[in-house]
Amino acid sequence: SQLADKFLIVLTILMITENWSISLSNDIAMPGQTITLLATGIYLSNSIPAIFLGAIAGIFVDIWPKSKIMIGSNLGRAILVSLIPICILDGPIFYGINFGYWFLLIIIFLISCLTQLFTPAELSSIPLLLKRENLMQANAIYQATTIAAIIIGFGIGDPLFRIFRAFFLELGIAGGEYFLLPICYGLASAIVSRINLQEANTSKIKSN
Repeated sequence: SQLADKFLIVLTILMITENWSISLSNDIAMPGQTITLLATGIYLSNSIPAIFLGAIAGIFVDIWPKSKIMIGSNLGRAILVSLIPICILDGPIFYGINFGYWFLLIIIFLISCLTQLFTPAELSSIPLLLKRENLMQANAIYQATTIAAIIIGFGIGDPLFRIFRAFFLELGIAGGEYFLLPICYGLASAIVSRINLQEANTSKIKSN
């Protein structure tokens, strides 16, 4: 799921470059400036939920089963990223750019909302899997994998999308690059479903 989060950013930049960077060329002289402007909208859509939902999400994680939160958020993100191909369809123009860009902002916003639930559930599940004396090493490994996901995700994201595109084109299917993200989030959900978390009875917590 961490890799999928990074792949998503790479995919949005790829989509901006291939579909919308030319649409604002009459207003902005440099294509690079156009890409930067549109990418800023993506980053804002991804960041706003973290600002307003970050603290609130922890409350729900304390009440609901963490495994179900992680499985549900991954499945929800898999469904949302499956809607991304709609963004490249022709449609009405708003503020000089195709509706698909604005629809993508909504998708990114909703994905980020689910991520705000997934992240605290992921972190708080670590103590449920390990003994107390192993938590320091586990947290260190978690931080290392987070950094590794950034390096690997941004490093191989673009070529991996192009490989998926070429592979599915050989099968006669266009838009193969859009299969990568649902596969990643779907696999993450399947893996989490195999983990047995010894959680406290949330119904008792709520009643108390």
